[in-house]
Amino acid sequence: MEGLPEENDRIEIVTGLIMAFAGVVTSWCGYQAALWSGQQSALYTQANTLSVQASRDANSAGQWALVDITFFAQWSNAIGEQNLKLARFYEERFRPEFLRAFLAWKKDPKTYGTPFHQPEYNLIKGDEALKLETKSRETYLQGEEANHISDGYVRSTVLLAVVLMLVSNIQDFRKKGVRYGLLGVAGILLGYVIFHVASSPMLFM
Repeated sequence: MEGLPEENDRIEIVTGLIMAFAGVVTSWCGYQAALWSGQQSALYTQANTLSVQASRDANSAGQWALVDITFFAQWSNAIGEQNLKLARFYEERFRPEFLRAFLAWKKDPKTYGTPFHQPEYNLIKGDEALKLETKSRETYLQGEEANHISDGYVRSTVLLAVVLMLVSNIQDFRKKGVRYGLLGVAGILLGYVIFHVASSPMLFM
């Protein structure tokens, strides 16, 4: 019985250390979870903004393509009617993006059929829409990753709550084996959480 107080002292010291470490790591996990959650929201907002802009550019590209088709159809009708003056009128009003493809097509109209199939026909707004849509997807995936990291810190916080629960109940047990068993489980869980937190991406304000 004489060794019992000393044993209790050791258990109290280890329990205190585990609780102290668990408390500090819990605070850090909560801080990181909040930061990554904010990062996730910001990235989702940015991805949505990019997607909206991509849709606008795609619509704009579609409208310009419709203008090109309309003018080319009128030009084709004028050529069919052998009204070269009217055809020239339309040619002078072709947009630069379409005119480049049109002139290349006129040199060899059989290869591509219409100017719209020419490699030279390129809608700048269409290209911008594709780039923005790609950037939107990339940003969204970054938001998903931020969400995954935030969830990881939240899971660590839950495990730390288990650690604190285990060590806070140690004194309720009289058997030495049970006490050491609880300390062992708590220590293993704490070690796992510390390893996970140390290897996780971190943000700083």
